[in-house]
Amino acid sequence: MSYENEHLVIIGASAAGAKAAAKAKRDYPGLNISMFTKEKYTSYSACGMPYYIKGEIKTLEELLVRTPEEFRKSGINVFTHHEILDINPAKKTIFAKNLQTQKIIEYPYTKLLIATGAKSITPNIEGINYNNIFQIRTLQDSINIKNAMQKAKTAAIVGIGYVGLELAEAFTYQGLNTKIIEKDSHIMNHLDDDMSDLLLDYTEKIPNIQTYINAHIKRFIPDNSGNVKQIEMKSGHIVDVDMVVIAIGVEPESKLAQSINLKLGPSGAIKVNEYMQTSIKDIFAAGDCTEKTHLVTQKPVFIPLGTTANKEGRIVAQNLFENRYPFKGVIGSAITKFYDFKAAIAGLGEEEAAKNNINYKSIVISDIDMSGYMPDAKKITMKLVAAKNSNRILGAQIVGEGNVTQRINAIATAISHGLTLDDYLKTDLPYAPPFSTSIDITLTAAQLLKEKV
Repeated sequence: MSYENEHLVIIGASAAGAKAAAKAKRDYPGLNISMFTKEKYTSYSACGMPYYIKGEIKTLEELLVRTPEEFRKSGINVFTHHEILDINPAKKTIFAKNLQTQKIIEYPYTKLLIATGAKSITPNIEGINYNNIFQIRTLQDSINIKNAMQKAKTAAIVGIGYVGLELAEAFTYQGLNTKIIEKDSHIMNHLDDDMSDLLLDYTEKIPNIQTYINAHIKRFIPDNSGNVKQIEMKSGHIVDVDMVVIAIGVEPESKLAQSINLKLGPSGAIKVNEYMQTSIKDIFAAGDCTEKTHLVTQKPVFIPLGTTANKEGRIVAQNLFENRYPFKGVIGSAITKFYDFKAAIAGLGEEEAAKNNINYKSIVISDIDMSGYMPDAKKITMKLVAAKNSNRILGAQIVGEGNVTQRINAIATAISHGLTLDDYLKTDLPYAPPFSTSIDITLTAAQLLKEKV
């Protein structure tokens, strides 16, 4: 089958949309593919933006995975600066507005992919629209932040998740006095409190950084030009700033889907089945606008990550014309760093296990990441969580200055496949002095947790 009479239209040109377009063109060379985006850029690494702001990534072009011109050369139509106003599922058409000319076009499809991603959450705070208050979601956002940073001496980051933490490194590295403002009781709320405290202890060792915990903002105060100059807390405390970045999280961009009565999940993200199909025939959805299934709890979750978006985009392309490859779900594996301190998670922590009414047991241990006589040996701390009765591994959190990556990868694999502590203890992990101790910390934790009543 040539597929020349089929037309895949993709709304969104970031991770999921771009991956689906590229994969579909490889699998079905005759397929007509058109991709629409409001932005100037397509297929870029959003995860790399904090490192561009820091200066570690020297040019913007290094973040571009595939340009519109490169997509067009491969036979994919790309419409930049186009906003999708409406979808007509009955006629199988979309209505797109050219943001440069204001012209509206009606465009047909036989298969449609909604990959609209997520949008930054904007808090309802007085003065939120003053100048030099930024969000970080698009490549243009990173350009604006970097430009403002060149003229600033003091920056505030509101919210300290993955992106907030990476921005804090970027700002302090560039010599800015950096204020972290977090309304919760600990930073990086993906971590349990005790693991987050280890990260907080490390941040306090870095010059030019100040952290405000349990801090609630009352209002932003401008200067005479409308630029933010101060933040007033509800406690009455005043913080002087030259710029602010709001990084309190994201929410699914599902307004377009909602307008055509696509079924949404409890989180407000688009509900899809394991083949990435929505509730309307021939309409798929993928990426940060969709809900996932958590492999441990089997409950719907909203966990927006670029790795998942890329996988889902590929899955859509593979399932366009027949259901071939199911996507079973996620466990929320993630990793970040702040200078030399790394923090990695996979699956459920204690707090999440408790929220899901799971009878669990856990253990926290510390060790070095390689043989003690190696000069580069560093301390890491690991929390391992397992079901109390079945010993199924539910989750892990690993933090510290040593190598956490290889360990969280191993545990993530175990969680994804439903392994128990006994299963994991049979794992043949490699050893050499520069890479681990003779019995790795993950095996030690599994053994101790197995013995815990």
